[in-house]
Amino acid sequence: MRQEQQLDILRDLASELVRLGSYRRAASIYQILLVKTPPNTEEYAKVLNGQANWLVRAGQLQNALRCNEQVVQLSEQEGWIDLLITAKTEVGWINRLKGNLILAQKHYAEALQLAMKNNKEDSIAHIYSQMAYVHALQHHGSAIDEIKRAIAMRKRQGNQIRLGICYNIAGEVYLEAGQPKEAKTFFESSWSIFNQDSVDLVNEDTAQVLEWPSKSRSGRGYSYWQLASEEINHDPKTAHLNLLIALNDLKWAAEHATQFDSPAILNRLGEVYFLLEDYSNTANVWRRSMAEAKQVGDAFTEFHSLSDLARLAFHYPIAQFPDWHEFVRYAKREYRRRYQTERFEILDGLFYTYLGHLALKDEQIQDAVSLYERGLLILSEAGTYTSFNLAGQLEFIQKKIIPHIPAAAVRELGIRLQEIWGKGKIDVIALGYFYEWARWDKNAQLA
Repeated sequence: MRQEQQLDILRDLASELVRLGSYRRAASIYQILLVKTPPNTEEYAKVLNGQANWLVRAGQLQNALRCNEQVVQLSEQEGWIDLLITAKTEVGWINRLKGNLILAQKHYAEALQLAMKNNKEDSIAHIYSQMAYVHALQHHGSAIDEIKRAIAMRKRQGNQIRLGICYNIAGEVYLEAGQPKEAKTFFESSWSIFNQDSVDLVNEDTAQVLEWPSKSRSGRGYSYWQLASEEINHDPKTAHLNLLIALNDLKWAAEHATQFDSPAILNRLGEVYFLLEDYSNTANVWRRSMAEAKQVGDAFTEFHSLSDLARLAFHYPIAQFPDWHEFVRYAKREYRRRYQTERFEILDGLFYTYLGHLALKDEQIQDAVSLYERGLLILSEAGTYTSFNLAGQLEFIQKKIIPHIPAAAVRELGIRLQEIWGKGKIDVIALGYFYEWARWDKNAQLA
């Protein structure tokens, strides 16, 4: 067998190992490929691109970024258009995973211009779907139009696997837009394609199929959770039924998830247990999500689950974190030591808001004021869908937190926050809540 054929086989094997989550074996093969493939050739650039892919899935985002930036540089020098489009798109993807949404948008836009200039319709459809997700995370109205365009292109191309992926991304876009009914429909369409009984396993994209069934069930389950969140106060019976469906979907998704996807799916499963007020399972699932995220280097989900444990700690004791100070210590000594540059604005806002609950519970009023001020201010400037935006958090505090706090402490909190919040040009939605808290009567029936 010629060396070129051997290298082709090794590349295919390495790619398959990445998709199966065998990162150590993939890494060893890529090291062989990097040594044996002639440098500064297109094949060498493809190996670098494959190396970046496993690095992403192993959580080494900065190293993955360096690899793909090298691919971009080589491709621009040599005129390898297809590889240049792929590498720029993946640089956008890595920046999105790192939380650098503006940079992600920039690289996607550059890749899209290249793809359009060179009539690469498959790449155009893929980039539109990726841009739509970034714009949804930024709450830009263009996200819906972009994902609709991507779906139309995928339907025209006739590749069911890629259409199923596009449906899945569409579901995530609609979840971010706060439209769970529409999201559920897209996840169901994705599931109908990736359900193993209906997938043609001879398809050239078969290896990609492995991760998408769990993503589809996870998305559908989270759509039911979002529906339940909206219904919980005015239709608790329907909300409970939707939570049971969500629980079933997310349990299945967690059992069948890839190593890369598992932490995020477990985080969603924890939200279902939390709304069901099954706090023991909530704690177990979020701790597991945090540990698995740490193992694979998923900075976003580790911080997400840490924040969620802080939210849970108001209702249920977490042995590792007996008070809000321990959460801060972990964030600074453990998390920040490993992720010095990653910043996730909304998670920061939620984290400090949840710590405010804990300080208030211990009647540490000055600490509670400082933590709430920091967290709620971030959320006023960068909200997300209803349960986790400024209004949703204020409503949660009013309904679920302050009824458990002595009235005098609530009044002092309200007075201090009202004074601070009124000094700057800050969203006035909070002032109404602070006004009520400043006059809080535990026996009053507040709306």
